[in-house]
Amino acid sequence: MAQAIELLLVTPPLVQDMGLFKVDPIELALGVSLEDVLADLLLGPRRRVPSPEGVMSDVYPLALPDGEGACIPLGDLGEIGFRNLDGLLELSVPHAVSQRVYDRVREYAVQRPEVVPGVGGGWCTRMVLRLPRGGRARVGVGGWEFGLWIP
Repeated sequence: MAQAIELLLVTPPLVQDMGLFKVDPIELALGVSLEDVLADLLLGPRRRVPSPEGVMSDVYPLALPDGEGACIPLGDLGEIGFRNLDGLLELSVPHAVSQRVYDRVREYAVQRPEVVPGVGGGWCTRMVLRLPRGGRARVGVGGWEFGLWIP
C-alpha cells in the first residue's frame, strides 16, 4: 500500500464574506462547500495567503491516503479532481483546459494524458503525476491561481 500524499491545494478565494452573508459558488452549485468536499482529507484549517504576485489565495493542507481524493463534477464541462493512485497523483481536469494544465505539469507526468468521460457528464482529461517534495503545479486562470504544492 502506498503512503499518503501530503499536499497543499491552492485556489482563488472562493468564499466571499460580505458581512451579513457569505457567497460560496461551490456551495451554490453543489449544495456543499469546498471545505465539506475536502473534509476527510484536511490536515488543518484553510488559510488565506497572498501569492508571490500579491494575489490572495486559499490554501488547504491535505493528506491523500492511497486510493483517496476528491472530485467536483462540472456537468457538461467534465470534472476537476485529484487522488492518490498508488503513490502517484492522478489529476482530472475539464478537457477544454487540459492542454493548458498539461503544459504546466508535463515535467511531472509519468504517462500520457487520457481523455475519459467525466463523473457528472462531459469529458475530462486524466493525468498521472509524480510530484517531488517542493514540486508545484500551478495554473493561472483570469488572474486567479489554482495549484497543487508538495511541501
